[in-house]
Amino acid sequence: AQALRNQIALGQLARECSSGPDGATIVKVGVEGRALIGAGGTSGRFDVPLRVQIKDGDTVIANRLRQTSVTIPSGQTQGSFVFVEDGIVVPPASANRFTIEVALARR
Repeated sequence: AQALRNQIALGQLARECSSGPDGATIVKVGVEGRALIGAGGTSGRFDVPLRVQIKDGDTVIANRLRQTSVTIPSGQTQGSFVFVEDGIVVPPASANRFTIEVALARR
């Protein structure tokens, strides 16, 4: 436990879907999260690698790897971030049965 420098957790997830051309669905995904300083950590800026996937069953429609950051100010033990990914196109054949997954990605 003493070696733990920081911990990053994802919190609320929101999505917005709108009609696109030819029956496609345009998806916008937002996620909020926070970083906590561990016993072996200090304040500062931390990179947060994220993966946003849209799936239809086992078929991956979109797989986006993105990076955002979170800053924990000096004297504080945590900081929060908000990330939004926009413009993901889901084809008409999958428009009524897709799933959205957001996770921390491996660096």
